[in-house]
Amino acid sequence: MQLANESQKHTCQPLSLHTYELAVVRVMLGFETGRFGGKIQDRVAEERGDDKETHRDCDHWSYYVNHVYGSITADINTPFPSSSALTLSTSQRSPYPRQKITLIMSNTLPDLPYAYDGLEPYISRQIMELHHKKHHQTYVNALNAAEQAYAKTKTPKERIALQAALKFNGGGHINHSLFWKNLAPSVAEKKGHGGEIKPGPLKDAIEKKWGSLDAFKKEFNTTTAGIQGSGWGWLGYSPSSKTLDIVTTANQDPLLSHVPIIGVDIWEHAFYLQYLNVKADYLNAIWNVIDFQEAEKRLLEGSGAKL
Repeated sequence: MQLANESQKHTCQPLSLHTYELAVVRVMLGFETGRFGGKIQDRVAEERGDDKETHRDCDHWSYYVNHVYGSITADINTPFPSSSALTLSTSQRSPYPRQKITLIMSNTLPDLPYAYDGLEPYISRQIMELHHKKHHQTYVNALNAAEQAYAKTKTPKERIALQAALKFNGGGHINHSLFWKNLAPSVAEKKGHGGEIKPGPLKDAIEKKWGSLDAFKKEFNTTTAGIQGSGWGWLGYSPSSKTLDIVTTANQDPLLSHVPIIGVDIWEHAFYLQYLNVKADYLNAIWNVIDFQEAEKRLLEGSGAKL
């Protein structure tokens, strides 16, 4: 992956709801920078009145959609489209003939890479079953319903009314799909490699920024515990500064400003049944099941191995 090179030009504004909505489409379909994906990208540029070449460098298209989530979603059993449809059309101000592209879409719940009790005693089987089978499944169902409804819309007002549902449920699906792969059975319980960080690029980058792994965990926990309401705590890689940063996002907003390396769900459904309202205990415990091997893989892919 050549993320570091492509992101050097990234000086554009963040994704709008409209662009995010289409980014979710591309993520769920697994489009890369192929010919058909490029046509969709051009159509979005036309609708917004952007220069096509400029548009390709903006809005996280190349780095957020193609690189950050392309390989990740390919590994989490994101299905090839099969059930719902989304229709995109060119703008009236476009010099090209008006035409429609109908994308057939379906999102499914990814399997966990471990058993529901595989993260015990740090995350209980009860939490994992409810979190995966109920909460994540709800996001998948709602995203599919929103996409199906979008395919039937006839007016801008109808499409605008669905943007919040697409953003929230699309983000919930993406975030949780990343989260499950962020975790692994604990090395301390002799079940797996969770919680173990070996010498390598990730450990070096953390120690360069925070001095030690413990200092990083402390700052991450403090920052994440400070989220008002629900959200996510992230360790992200910044393509512009080429460093790791601790970032938070509200509700189910995915991380747009950085490559997601580690994400921690701080919604109450992720911990309340076991840790009640004591976020600090949950945050301290989860490091025992963080998959640092997966995190390092994301860092190497996201940075183009140029740290």
